[in-house]
Amino acid sequence: MIWQSKSQDIESWQSFFFFFFFCFFRAAPVAYRSSQAKASVVLSWKLAKMIEAREKEQKKKQKRQENIAKAKQLKKD
Repeated sequence: MIWQSKSQDIESWQSFFFFFFFCFFRAAPVAYRSSQAKASVVLSWKLAKMIEAREKEQKKKQKRQENIAKAKQLKKD
């Protein structure tokens, strides 16, 4: 089997070519989606941290306003 005819050689290259591109086009979207998933996880985590910080700051401001209102109430009495 050392010597192959020209048609057999072309067929083997064609089969290799189609196999390679089949594998590539099956694997590329998976790799793309996994990188998108990683980016999505990171961005979601950052967004969650930003929302938590904003809520914490709002609670802090609300508590401060309540304390100011209590102090004004005590001054009136």
